[in-house]
Amino acid sequence: MRSKVLSLALLCAACLIACPLPAMAQETQPGDACTGGQTDHVRQVGGPETSGVTHLLVCDGSTWNQLTTWLADGSVGIGTANPVFELSVEVDSPGNWDGISIQNTAATGGSELTFGNDDDDAFELGVDSSGSGGDAYIWTEGARPIAFDTNSSERMRIDPTGNVGIGTNSPQSTLHVPDGKYIQAGDNNAGAPPAGDCDNNTERGRLSIDTTNNRLYVCNGATRGWDYTALTN
Repeated sequence: MRSKVLSLALLCAACLIACPLPAMAQETQPGDACTGGQTDHVRQVGGPETSGVTHLLVCDGSTWNQLTTWLADGSVGIGTANPVFELSVEVDSPGNWDGISIQNTAATGGSELTFGNDDDDAFELGVDSSGSGGDAYIWTEGARPIAFDTNSSERMRIDPTGNVGIGTNSPQSTLHVPDGKYIQAGDNNAGAPPAGDCDNNTERGRLSIDTTNNRLYVCNGATRGWDYTALTN
């Protein structure tokens, strides 16, 4: 019996040496060549057996280009093989506008992009098409301010009560410009501003400076038009 088992094992070994199994085909990789007949064809490659990285490739007529990548941790890359966030989008398209589109095609409703935290306070960007003509909105659901930064520094803030601060993060009035910051009125340099710019009560409060005659003009509504005060040293 042992002799038969040994003979069978030797026979199998001889078959493997004489007739080796065909090599596994190399899976398509980003940058591999494709043919014109495969233009716009899509392939999904990778997965758990390849370190958990999955690619979606498309043929442009000559090369398999990467569309999306899924990492084992769930991160998704569009246009990049190395997403650094849960969703990373990269596009190399000089001269074109690229972005992410969110659109509600219904006659009513809207669409929005929401950012939230574990306190359930959300910051939202959206468009409301429910009887308001497609108004664009920026809003918060909780009692949170909205801050505007440039060059890594805060420049303006709207607090939860609606007060606006320019140059301060603690506005005390509807519009608060602190000491050392300024509001600049337009210099018309040619006498009184145009009467048409102050012929409606909704235009009250407009300011203009006449540096030729050294006057500060203030719009006082439809009845009075532009009033002015002389500027002296």
